[in-house]
Amino acid sequence: MLNRKEIEIYADVFAYGVMFLFDMISPEALADFREVAAKQWTMLKRFRGEWLSDQKQIEQNGEASLNQLQEVVEELAQIIGNTAQALEQAKRNTKQMRIDAGMSPEQAERIGKKEEELENLKAQRKETQKAIADTRERIRKKFAPKDDDDIGILWGKALRFMSVNMPEDAKLCIDALRRRNTSEFPPVALDTAEAIFLSKEPLPFVDGVLVCAYEPPATSHAIFKVGDVITKVNEKPCRRYEDYRNKAGNTYTIYRRNAKGQFDKLTATMPEGQPRVALVDLTEKGSGK
Repeated sequence: MLNRKEIEIYADVFAYGVMFLFDMISPEALADFREVAAKQWTMLKRFRGEWLSDQKQIEQNGEASLNQLQEVVEELAQIIGNTAQALEQAKRNTKQMRIDAGMSPEQAERIGKKEEELENLKAQRKETQKAIADTRERIRKKFAPKDDDDIGILWGKALRFMSVNMPEDAKLCIDALRRRNTSEFPPVALDTAEAIFLSKEPLPFVDGVLVCAYEPPATSHAIFKVGDVITKVNEKPCRRYEDYRNKAGNTYTIYRRNAKGQFDKLTATMPEGQPRVALVDLTEKGSGK
C-alpha cells in the first residue's frame, strides 16, 4: 500500500513540475504537450482535467506533495528497518538454540547459512514456476483450437503446444482434427500422433515425419502404412517434410506401432512404381519433443 502511495505521489511531483515548466515557456507549448504527451503518459492521466496555471498554486501543491513523499519514505524505511531487525534477531535466537542443544558456534552458523540458501532457492523456484505457469496460460489462450481453424492450422497448434511440453493441449487439437473427419488426417494417423504426444516413456525417435495418406487413387503402399513414422532416408535424418525423398531404390528407416502400442523399427527399400505419400512434421521447426 505504501509503495503504491509513493508511486502516486512521485507522479504528482512530476506533474506539478511539468505544469510549472510549461507555464513558464508558453501557453502554446503547454497545449501541445497536453494534446500529445499527457494523453500517453500514465502518470499524467489524473491531471488531464486539472491543469493549473497559477505559479504560486503550482509551487504550493508541489511542496505539499514533496512533504507527503518524505513522510511515506520515512514510514517505509521504518517498516523495512524493523523487519530486518526482527529477522536478524530470529536468526540469532535460532543459532543460540542450536548451540544450547550441543552444536559448536561454527556448526550452528553453517547450518543457518545453508537454511537461508535453501529458502532463497525455494523462493526462486516458486517464482520460476509461476512464470512458467503464466507463460503456458498465455500460450494456451493464444493457440487454443477454434472452430474456424483449418486442418493445417490445427496441426501447427498441436506442434506449438508440444514444443513447450503441453501435451494435453496438443491432444485438444488432435481431438478437433478427429471431429473434422478428413481424409488428410485419418484416425490411424491421429492415433499415432496422440500416442507420440502423450507418451510417458522415452520414444525410440525424437522427430520424423508422419505418413498420413497415399496419393489417390492408391489405397496401399509397398513399404509404408498410414501412421508410420519415417526417421531416415538412406541413413540420413528425415526430421522434416523437406528431408524426405520419394525415389525407387531409397532405403527408409520406419517406426510402426504394433498391437501393444509400442514402436517397432523397420528398414525397407522403395521398389519401382509406388505412389507418393502425404506427410506432416512431428515437431515444430527449431524444436524437438
